[in-house]
Amino acid sequence: MKTIVTGKFAAGKQAARAVDKLLHSCIRGDRVRTYFLNPSAPRRHRAGILVAVEATDHVSEALAVNILRQHGARSIERAADAWQEGKGTAFHPVSLSSLLERSATAEHPDDLHGITRH
Repeated sequence: MKTIVTGKFAAGKQAARAVDKLLHSCIRGDRVRTYFLNPSAPRRHRAGILVAVEATDHVSEALAVNILRQHGARSIERAADAWQEGKGTAFHPVSLSSLLERSATAEHPDDLHGITRH
């Protein structure tokens, strides 16, 4: 089963470095996507960048989690079987199913609204 692993970043530079490291660590470019998180006043979450990685096995999942963590992701989450091959994406960052870890400075993990795919 394929898994989507995501890392939420406060700064674009952190996210860009994480993407660069993912791409240089045997993760194919078509398996890495970035999304801009727009701030939401009612939910009080901050803007940021979400990096999503399609992990096809446990090794690539662990690699993605480690790289996202090393590059300062505020939270790391996982969703199962969300990417559709050849048909664009069925993945929607709001539908994430499992928080793997969150940094001490992260906002609530459900605060994913106003997302723009990059």
